[in-house]
Amino acid sequence: MRRRVISTTRTGTHGFATLDKSKEKTLPDVYTVACIVLTLCLLGTSYHFYRWLPEPVAPSSPNVFSATRARKHMEDIVSLGVRNVGSQANEIHAKNLLIRKVQAIQATASKELEVKLSVQTTSGGYYLDFLGGMTHIYHNVSNVIVKVSKRESSSEYAFLINAHYDSSLGAVSASDDAVSCGTMLETLQVLTSEPVPMVPEHDIIFLFNGAEETILQASHGFVTQHPWAKRVKAFVNLEAAGAGGREIVFQSGPENPWLIGIYAKMVPYPYGSVVAEDIFQSGLIPSDTDFRIFRDFGRFPGIDTAYYSNGFVYHTECVM
Repeated sequence: MRRRVISTTRTGTHGFATLDKSKEKTLPDVYTVACIVLTLCLLGTSYHFYRWLPEPVAPSSPNVFSATRARKHMEDIVSLGVRNVGSQANEIHAKNLLIRKVQAIQATASKELEVKLSVQTTSGGYYLDFLGGMTHIYHNVSNVIVKVSKRESSSEYAFLINAHYDSSLGAVSASDDAVSCGTMLETLQVLTSEPVPMVPEHDIIFLFNGAEETILQASHGFVTQHPWAKRVKAFVNLEAAGAGGREIVFQSGPENPWLIGIYAKMVPYPYGSVVAEDIFQSGLIPSDTDFRIFRDFGRFPGIDTAYYSNGFVYHTECVM
């Protein structure tokens, strides 16, 4: 039997050469730096597009959406002051202001379209599994509702757009939700002015609801009692949890992914987050929107959008 001699020369034990640490490559450090640089670039790009907003269009043609005209509608609503449910400002002045604005749009609407106005006063009650569960009873809350359809339409389907004109306690609520009412009025003007940009195959319903801050009462009255509600097959809810910035899609569905597909395809500057949806629906945020009423009582799918920048002034007297 031969004896195996193991070399212990400078190459090291077992005949393997020892590594010269001075010549080790620092690839891990390169990867770390590259990841940090890439992350910063992505964050910078995201922040840029978050802060960047398109320039508002000056009022020119009534067929082109103008943020200036929409802002004027908002300012008219805010000028009425605090609009709590049950107050004279909300139940008389804000409601009548919206009626007058809708009637002015009706007067200039294309002859190809029917623009119908319905003013609803509704009472009812329901249980809501929110903040531990609560039962709501409401009496004589108001909705101002507009239906746009092509003349002699036989369609039984409708798309709903919703915002609320009542305000929270002690605030004039420009962002939550007068600005959305202004957006809806301007959209209504654009869709119905001559020459019409399109003749809708199905009805479009604009719901200006007068009792959201009292835990979603007016939307419940519409969904459960108004005859037009039976036509609704999908909706968009316009909300706010701050004052300014871009509107984010933070809830959608249930199911019906085609809604988000159309949103991403048709909206010029789409912006949404699945993380926001997970956080909101987890119950960590003690808040809710009319989305819940449309989903749970109306049983139709939709998209929930909201402003959320400058959340520190949300439901306060501060003006940005």
